[in-house]
Order: sequence, then structure tokens, then C-alpha cells
Amino acid sequence: LTLDAGYFTPVVIGDTAFADINRDGRQGPEDLPLAGITVTLYDATTGTPATTNAFGGPISPEISDVNGAYLFDSLPPGVYFVVFDPITIPDGYAPTLENVGDSIQDSDIDELGYSDTVSVLMSGDTNRTLDAGYYPMHSIGNQVWVDANNNGLFDTSTESPIGNVEVVLHYID
Repeated sequence: LTLDAGYFTPVVIGDTAFADINRDGRQGPEDLPLAGITVTLYDATTGTPATTNAFGGPISPEISDVNGAYLFDSLPPGVYFVVFDPITIPDGYAPTLENVGDSIQDSDIDELGYSDTVSVLMSGDTNRTLDAGYYPMHSIGNQVWVDANNNGLFDTSTESPIGNVEVVLHYID
């Protein structure tokens, strides 16, 4: 009769939620951290939220801090991904470009807030590259009218709005 025992060192996953001000898909000096974003860790083999850490304790969703950082530690080795809860993303923000440039500074989420799947994390591995970038959306619009006096202003006393005008917006990169 022999007694065998196996040990492993827990693994770590995390990184940053950020406002991608210039919408280039990468964290840069002009970008800002996004605090208060709820991040849930998933077991990629089952597609369900990870519930138990390496010591048998519960795994709860993390909330990004004032630096946009979040961290899941004390995890058993495995394959994981994270999901950024869209309800906690500030109004007027949308996911930025995905996987642009290096894996340390890029945004790793799709349009639904799901990150890339982390390859198998072995005993003691750390992956601090699962970033989520969101860019501030803008709106354009107001009113169409005949500017009778050519002053660029809508004069309610002398000018009337024009209805049913198709407005086409063109994007030039």
C-alpha cells in the first residue's frame, strides 16, 4: 500500500476595465479606468460561472476598483474566461475594438462583454491580460430647417422646421 498526494499552487486571473477614449482598442495614456464594473469568472470547460476556489471557498463576482482593476486569485488550475456585466457599464459606452496589438494593453472582450478564453493555467500561473475597453459613444442630431437669413441659427419667429428629410451620416477614417 502506498499513499500519494498531489499539490498545486493556485492560479490568478485579472486585469483592467478602461474607457478607450480614442477607440483604438488599446490602453494608452489618454484612457481612463472604469470603476464599479462587475466581472464574473467562468469555467471554460463547462461554460458556467466558477463557484469554488482552490481552497473550497466561494468565488464571487469582482467589482473593478478606482484603477479599473479586478483580480481572481486562489483559483485551481484550469481554463477560464470572464464576463463584464453590461448593466454595470456606464451609460453611453460600448465595447471597443477587440484584440488590437499586444495582449497586455489590448481589449479582450467581444460586443457582449465576454473575454477571450485563457489557455490552460497550470499550477502557479498568473494571467493579468484580460482587459475590457469601452469607448464613449456620441450622438449627432437636432433639427433641419431653411436658414432664410443665413445666420446658422434656428430663428423660431421667422423660420420653420422641415419634416421627413433623410439625413445620411458618412464615416471617413
